[in-house]
Parts: sequence; C-alpha cells; structure tokens
Amino acid sequence: MRITFLLPTLGHPRHRKRIRAIKRLGADVRVLAFEREGQLGDPDGPVERLGVIANEEYVKRLGVYARALREIRAAASASDVVYTFGTDLIGLVKAATVGTRTPTIVSEVGDIPNGLLGDGHAARAARRFERRLLRGDVTLVATSPPYVDRFYREVQGLRDLRTFIIENKVDGDVTLPPLPRPPREPGTPLRIGWFGLLRCQQSWAVLKDLARTAGDAVQIELRGVPFDQLQQIPKEAETFDNISFGGRYRVPDDLPGMFASVDVCWMVHHDLLRPYENWGWARSNRLYQAGWYQTPLIGQEGKDDSTVVRDHDLGLVLDISKADDAMAQLRAITDDDLARWSANMEAADRSLFALTDEHERLLAQLKR
Repeated sequence: MRITFLLPTLGHPRHRKRIRAIKRLGADVRVLAFEREGQLGDPDGPVERLGVIANEEYVKRLGVYARALREIRAAASASDVVYTFGTDLIGLVKAATVGTRTPTIVSEVGDIPNGLLGDGHAARAARRFERRLLRGDVTLVATSPPYVDRFYREVQGLRDLRTFIIENKVDGDVTLPPLPRPPREPGTPLRIGWFGLLRCQQSWAVLKDLARTAGDAVQIELRGVPFDQLQQIPKEAETFDNISFGGRYRVPDDLPGMFASVDVCWMVHHDLLRPYENWGWARSNRLYQAGWYQTPLIGQEGKDDSTVVRDHDLGLVLDISKADDAMAQLRAITDDDLARWSANMEAADRSLFALTDEHERLLAQLKR
C-alpha cells in the first residue's frame, strides 16, 4: 500500500509514532510536511518540505498552501492513501486533486479545535465546512473515544463516517521497560510527580498549598515545560524544600527513572480558558506512560482519562476546582491506598496502556 503523509508541522511525536508504525508494516511511505515558524522540527526520515506557515494566522498560510498544491497533487496521484493530521488539511488534498483520481483520505484528530466549538456564527460555519470536508472516501482516526462519540457522531451528526480509534498509548517496541521501585518504608514522604506540559494553574496552586501545609510528609517532583502563566515555576519551586524542578526530559530515555522516583503521577488538568470539550475529552499521555511504568495516578473529576483510573482503581480522582476538598483527599492518601493502586496497575492488561495491533487493523480497514 502506498501512503503519503501530509504533516502540518515537523517533529510532532504522535506524527513520528504513526509514520514509524506504518513503515514497520511494510507500507510504501512518502512524507510531505509544512513547517511552523519557531517550530522547525527534525524528521525521522526523508521529508519533502512544502514551506513555512504562520502560527494561528490562517490568511498568511494561503500563499504557502497554493504553492504546495502541485507537489500534493503529484504525491496524491501516486498514492492509495493520503494521511493527514487535522481535518483542515483534507481541503488541501481535495483542492489539489480536483479533476483527478482522489485517493482515500485519512484525517487524524488529536483534539477538537476551539473554532469548532460553541454556538456562535463562526463556530457553526466552521462545523458546516468540516462536515463538507468529511464527505466522500474519508476515514477519521481519533486519539480519544469521545471525539468520535460525543463530537463527530452527536454534534456533527456524522453517523455514517468511517472512524478508527488509536489512543496515544506507548509503543512497547521503542519504550524502555520499568525500573524496579524500592518498597515504601513507613513514614516516608508521599512523592508526587507532575510531568509534561505544566500549564494547569489550579494544579500548581493546590500543589504549592500541599507542600506548605504537609511539610516533610510530601515531596513534589516537577519535570517538563512550564507553559504560559506558569513560566515562573522554576523560580517558585526554589523557595520550597519539598518541591524540585528538574527541567525538560527526553522521551523515552528519562521516563523509567522519572516514574520510578515517585509514588503517584499527577494527571490533573482543569482549563479555565478553553471549552471543556477541548480538554475534558482528551486523554493525557501521562495515562499511558504511568500505566506502562506501573505508577498510580491522580486524575481530574469529569475528564475522560479519569474514567480509566476510577474503573480500574488505579489511583485517586479529585476535583481541582474544589481546592479544599482536593487538599483533604491528597492528605488522606495512605500506604494501603498506594499498595492497592500499585497492585492494580501491575495486574492491569497492558493493552490499556500500550499499542497492540491498532495499526494492522487500520491498514486492513483502509484496504477494504
């Protein structure tokens, strides 16, 4: 099968994971990619670069898109499938193939853009345009089940749309195995790890209060990239004896040590600035990484990924918007809780957290 990947940017881990998995299955893969200003990532293999596009400024992209049509047309005409990331690129493929054979188009969505949400005129128009794009020989791949069930089926009404779910699970072929975690000694601090993109202001406020009030009973370890309003985290962490900020980390190299060094992984996110559908339906990478490394989780009430935590008793689910209640729940965690959650993590089916045959099944569906 000949598959052309059309990427909106270079260097995205999910894009690389998808291309790598499809290549391993023997597909003849070609990669075309736009680059973003300030985000010129490094590809894993050969890439045909289509030009640099502006972030968020869609009008400025039109010239770059127009100049790329010829290359996209040539690649599409020689392909069985064109695999895009984000439904907006479907329009580019269809425009490039007007008057020629249009291959099967796959569109992978990793979130629901804000512009498609709400009752305003612009949002309704955007949803109508997306419905037109998704007509024809199109398969939608989504990284979280609610994107399909709650948005594309219920909101968009696309009940006949061909869909497929590939969650952001770890790739066991390239992810390093867990390190042994030493048994907890009675009376040792509760070690909480907050990893990844550090952008939840309510999480940071609660974790700081917990560090102040719990003292030696808690140790909070931060790794990743402070974002937006939380760029002051490194300096603030220096004022606490029981909060450490370790900076950025490398995937997969640093993950085993990071997860082995904590008792629970913080997966709480409550975004006050974006619609619930944008963050509440998402499934965090931490769900899969913590599961792979058998580390119990602390999740946010109402988020889709926390249903996995609750259904399998893999940790604590709290509501960070109720700070006092959240603090009380955190301080009430016992060694018995940690032991039970850890045992449930170890007993959980690995397919909850790691890819199995999803890519094989996707290719089989595309061949039908």
